[in-house]
Amino acid sequence: MVDLGAYRDKFGDSGQRVLENALSESRRRDQNYISVEHIVSALAREEADLFNSTIRDLALDPASVRMAIDQRLESSRQHVGKGFRIAPDTTDLFKPAMHRAQPHGRKTIESTERSRPRRQTRKGRRAIQEEV
Repeated sequence: MVDLGAYRDKFGDSGQRVLENALSESRRRDQNYISVEHIVSALAREEADLFNSTIRDLALDPASVRMAIDQRLESSRQHVGKGFRIAPDTTDLFKPAMHRAQPHGRKTIESTERSRPRRQTRKGRRAIQEEV
């Protein structure tokens, strides 16, 4: 099990809001498991303008992407033990964001932090296009 308190210390105010939103969504769905989809869904709510412009930059429709994310969340894993689990892919999402924050003197991740290098974004775009 992951200690979410340790993760909370790594997020700035806006990043904290996204994490809390993702936790709330997971609780609402009785999943107790934080996947990348929970984070992206929370980012879409907390930073709607950023989400919409990023998705449009990928030549995708933000509403269609939100719908695809919601569909994936419907069939997302559930953790039945105590506490919450964070998916390994979600941890992998946080690591590069932290590495990008550190050279700028920040010790926390903000919601606007880019989460993936450009080459990985292309892979993500293909996966999203297949879903939408």
